Amino acid sequence: MAPIETAVLEPAVRNADEPAPNHIIPRPDCHSGHLPGWVRSRLWTAASGKTTQSLRLALPVSFGVATQTAAYKLENDDATVLERLAEGTLVAGIFDGVTIPRRNHRAGHAVAAFVRERLRANLVEADGRRPIIENVLASAIEESVGVLERLGGGAATTATVLVAVPMRTRDWRLYLINAGNSRATAFHADGTVEPLTLIKPAGTSFAAVNTLTAGYRYRREASKVTKPPGTLVLLTSDGVHDHVPDRAIWADLGRAVESVLRAPHSDSDLERLVRAFVENAVARAVAAQQRIARPDDTTAMAVLLGDPSTELAQKRVG
Repeated sequence: MAPIETAVLEPAVRNADEPAPNHIIPRPDCHSGHLPGWVRSRLWTAASGKTTQSLRLALPVSFGVATQTAAYKLENDDATVLERLAEGTLVAGIFDGVTIPRRNHRAGHAVAAFVRERLRANLVEADGRRPIIENVLASAIEESVGVLERLGGGAATTATVLVAVPMRTRDWRLYLINAGNSRATAFHADGTVEPLTLIKPAGTSFAAVNTLTAGYRYRREASKVTKPPGTLVLLTSDGVHDHVPDRAIWADLGRAVESVLRAPHSDSDLERLVRAFVENAVARAVAAQQRIARPDDTTAMAVLLGDPSTELAQKRVG
């Protein structure tokens, strides 16, 4: 198993100048962090006895995760994964477990743990050969159905998993696999928004969106794209995107940027930006759910790839 790099996660903290939250709509649980960049040298010896040196690159990443449990429940069936492996590769995922009354499956959490361990074990270089990431992702998702079979009783979950590989050009190669109606969306520095997973309209039937469940042969949805530094990838459960349109989520990102620019410069500007973004997106979704009396577990994870702090500072000066 490859060693992993973890970040210190901080509890949610509200700025003194923020308005007090509505007492009916609690603020979501939120944590955030920053993973610094590094370059490491590695020596390995092939079976022939030849020793080769290679470099491993990790680019900086800032992230935020916010979640709110549905009001009628005691436990949240949404699960998230975010880790950086020893090779410098970033893994992020969201798993929206299907809630079944009187059955505590926690399917999303069980599958998240399984997929995380599979990726830890298999996204590593062996004998100088790098893994084929698409195959590793596909196998992890396909084998996770066995976890649901052992849980039994209709256990099911979505699975949206991102593997982000840093490149020497400082771009990122993104590999995505998706089962179900959770989403991945890219927000670009030029103001454009790009869906990275297929959009399934709210209310789409269970089988049609390929949710993972025992005995159901789903159609895997996968993609590979290259993105520039400064790209922000947002992963959401349907508790967010079934209730908040993309234009409103984009506006939340703009407000998060504005709030950072209004404050004095800090080394944690990027972390505060992504944290405010996901916290406000989840709070907005929960408020929308309350208006139509359709509570749901609601989760958003934002991953800011690279370090656009220079561009952010230029906006502050302007």
